[in-house]
Amino acid sequence: MDNCIIVSIKPKFKSLLFSKEKIHEFRNVIPKKTVKYICVYETTPIKELSYVLVVDEPIVLPNIIIEDTYGKERFNSGEMNCKIAYPIINIYEFNPISLEDLKSNFNFIIPQSFIYLDSIPKLKLFLNNVDMKKIW
Repeated sequence: MDNCIIVSIKPKFKSLLFSKEKIHEFRNVIPKKTVKYICVYETTPIKELSYVLVVDEPIVLPNIIIEDTYGKERFNSGEMNCKIAYPIINIYEFNPISLEDLKSNFNFIIPQSFIYLDSIPKLKLFLNNVDMKKIW
């Protein structure tokens, strides 16, 4: 997976993503490199990496989201305090990798805003070879 970042997301957002209620991933830090994939690490109490978002060109404020979706009004008004919204094209799920395994096998550090997958070559190689199931 080239052009991939890893982000931390609260578990409550997974159901919104999988049900297509949330079709944008909001971030407050804009990566310098192009992003095509976002690997998602779910925070406490889940603590695992288990799905990836395939994303389109980001919407950057002052541009606005047109589609009716979770977070649209808050993003468009600036209330959300996010500068960027990645439209999600697809979601793929894979067998979860626990935080313990991520740390011991890949020297993983939980991202505060994001980290490039390229900075963890062993994890990138692993994810490039893992079976993934398309959610939508």
